[in-house]
Amino acid sequence: MIAKFQVIDSSKKDYPASAQGPAKTYYWLHCFDLDTKAPMRQMPKYQLNDNEIEKYGAGQLTGKQVTIAVREMRGTGNPTITGEILPEVAK
Repeated sequence: MIAKFQVIDSSKKDYPASAQGPAKTYYWLHCFDLDTKAPMRQMPKYQLNDNEIEKYGAGQLTGKQVTIAVREMRGTGNPTITGEILPEVAK
């Protein structure tokens, strides 16, 4: 699914090493759904891929619109989106 979002904020969370795996830092974009027909009532978080962190992980997209190729949405409340940001990033 291809969807447009407005980026409201960005955040990161550090997880220590454990039996499940090595230490890792996750980066998210907090988004607002721009779908006019059936917008989500929640504010989903887009989890940045490793190759997107340098480009978008420090708030570069805050206040901008992005188009995301959504691969998966998981969780309730504010779901987490995985996928990829399409090249026509900032408008």
